[in-house]
Amino acid sequence: MFKRLYEQTEGSYESLEEGCQFLNFKTDLFSLREVFSMPEARARNDDGQKPWYVGWGNCHPDILAKVRQYYNIPDFLPEDAEFPATENVFFGFEIGAVMHLDYIPRLMWQGQVQGKKIWTVAPVPECDHLCNMFQYYVEPGDVVLLDTRIWYHATSIPKGQFSLTIQSEYG
Repeated sequence: MFKRLYEQTEGSYESLEEGCQFLNFKTDLFSLREVFSMPEARARNDDGQKPWYVGWGNCHPDILAKVRQYYNIPDFLPEDAEFPATENVFFGFEIGAVMHLDYIPRLMWQGQVQGKKIWTVAPVPECDHLCNMFQYYVEPGDVVLLDTRIWYHATSIPKGQFSLTIQSEYG
């Protein structure tokens, strides 16, 4: 679906070059064009293929509108919440994100669309004598609400699993 949307929408790849972030995590894929042109065997994570995991800011207005037709913003968010004109898509096999903080202006929510993911959450150093690291497991339909600006977090995807997640900020 994403490949078709980006290939059929004028200016879609350029939107990534004009401020929308592409994250390659620990893969050898450095652009969305590379992701969508990888061999089918690797895209499916067939035996012997290198796993891959990427994320990007989806900020092209036409693509954003089409993707938002496939999910609802979580009902439990405040009715007066503001949402940015972008969202992030994360997908791939087995890798996930290393421990980090997000440098974003608002709180975030992340919905697990397909596959499973393990989150590891750790306190900032000032709190680690009182607070413990913990993990939780998300499945399709689960939504994570976490202030990723103050909680260190990492994600991993179980071996052989494909994960697709949509993430947005709100405030």
